Amino acid sequence: MRNKINLPKATFESAWALIQENAKAIKAMQKELGGISNSNDETFKALFPHYKDFALYLGLAGMHVNITAERETIKQGVAVIKQVDDTMVVNDAHLKLF
Repeated sequence: MRNKINLPKATFESAWALIQENAKAIKAMQKELGGISNSNDETFKALFPHYKDFALYLGLAGMHVNITAERETIKQGVAVIKQVDDTMVVNDAHLKLF
């Protein structure tokens, strides 16, 4: 038998605050994704000289990835790894070498 959990009902104000915070997070992620460039490759290789001769690919992984962020990430040539039901799905259709 499952335990019943009594959760407080969301008010309009709390629901609206959650939507606003989610929108801020999406905008921040889009801004961050806009900064992906080949210059990051040089920074990474300077910080980790052992990998200077390796090919560099990027990926974004999460249990949930916002659809807007996922589309932008894929356009940038970055792989997206996310959970769909009980499976981890990799979208690397437009993966590019950085």
